[in-house]
Amino acid sequence: MAVVLRPGKTPGGVEVRAHLRRLVRHIRTRWHNTQITFRGDGHYARPEAMAWCETNGIDYIFGLSGTKPLARKVDEVADDIRTRRAIENLPVLRGYTETRHKAKSWDRERRTVARIEAAMLGLDIRFVVTSLDVGSAEWIYDSLYCARGQAENLTSCISHSSPPTAPAAVRRSPTRSVSCSIRPLIG
Repeated sequence: MAVVLRPGKTPGGVEVRAHLRRLVRHIRTRWHNTQITFRGDGHYARPEAMAWCETNGIDYIFGLSGTKPLARKVDEVADDIRTRRAIENLPVLRGYTETRHKAKSWDRERRTVARIEAAMLGLDIRFVVTSLDVGSAEWIYDSLYCARGQAENLTSCISHSSPPTAPAAVRRSPTRSVSCSIRPLIG
């Protein structure tokens, strides 16, 4: 993990790509034959970062802001989940689906996974974009992507328990993180 003290604005794609490149370079100094997978929130879902990862054999799972065109692609599944929740009178019903999506700023279609949750108060849809071509939508979202949130929670605990001698900006700064898993390549 890397912590970078930077302005509180949303990073651009070139900045995100530079951070990922630096992390990969550092990882590769010790583990030459590993498969790297980055997990990050929506700040990392930049075309420059995704293209760089794809070009360099790095997998990724990044949060993705929902857009009207993307939401329309999962409408049928969302309607089914919403209807089943109402018919079965459940407080909450969760489902998953995936689609291929190409945002205006992307150079190609990418695998996009949706977590759809219907509750009595309405519908909540969350998206991730990934380079992984294996695994179910549920596994991608719950087992892989949500592990990023747990890593962020642990990081938050560490950053909030910074010693009083740490700079004030570090002690009070909310952190955004990208987590990285590495595993040996087989074969």
